[in-house]
Amino acid sequence: MRSQSFPGQQTDEKILYYAKPHNAIKYISFVKILIGGLLVLLAFQIISLNLPFYADTFGVMGYFLTIFLIIIGLWWVKTTHDSTEIYITDRRIVKFSAFSPLHKTTRTLYWDEAVKSKTYRKNHLLEKMLGIGSLEIHARSQDKDNVDIDHLIYHEDLANYIDKILYTFKNKPEDLKTFREFVPKPKGQRG
Repeated sequence: MRSQSFPGQQTDEKILYYAKPHNAIKYISFVKILIGGLLVLLAFQIISLNLPFYADTFGVMGYFLTIFLIIIGLWWVKTTHDSTEIYITDRRIVKFSAFSPLHKTTRTLYWDEAVKSKTYRKNHLLEKMLGIGSLEIHARSQDKDNVDIDHLIYHEDLANYIDKILYTFKNKPEDLKTFREFVPKPKGQRG
């Protein structure tokens, strides 16, 4: 476990699992930004070939705009990806996520409001190859209160772990204080 505390952590609240989205998603986004930047450069080069009088202007603009877009895009993805954190505790699940480098939101769902967890894959083929998936913890009230966690490794095992937490919370809540942390390793190696 990487982080031993988080902002807003309550007294005696025990962290059972800490997670971040899988790094492969960040690198795939980096590749998309590079491809997008190269497409912008290609578009400016085509324009400069078709408008010979402005060829130099469009050529230079294309290079500067491409470099600018790639630098901003890489910074944006790295900052938002690295700011997304998930904490599962003996009392709740807390998700810190960044929609932009300047805006971070916090989503909390206490176990008394949670009903069940569900797993799914957004991009089935890619996520199956990477061994990752998404998890949704359903709230008792409305869909807007659900907590969605994307791009997790061992997401199905984590969903089973959360279901175990929910069962324990509803039947023997005092046992959550002695609950073992979730270990993100293959079955048989979780010791």
